[in-house]
Amino acid sequence: AYHRRVAEGYRKLIAQEPERWRSFDARLPIEALSEQIARELEPWTEHIQVIAAASSGTE
Repeated sequence: AYHRRVAEGYRKLIAQEPERWRSFDARLPIEALSEQIARELEPWTEHIQVIAAASSGTE
């Protein structure tokens, strides 16, 4: 019951703010899951790389 309530809480957060929250199917094979996560994180990591380059003066 506890885990169902936690999962439902996350589903509500995702529905309320889909631009902020992501959901992944952990039943997928690890390779498919890691690719899916990497695709979702790619825009954020590109932004971080730009900030890091600007901070270090290499941009």
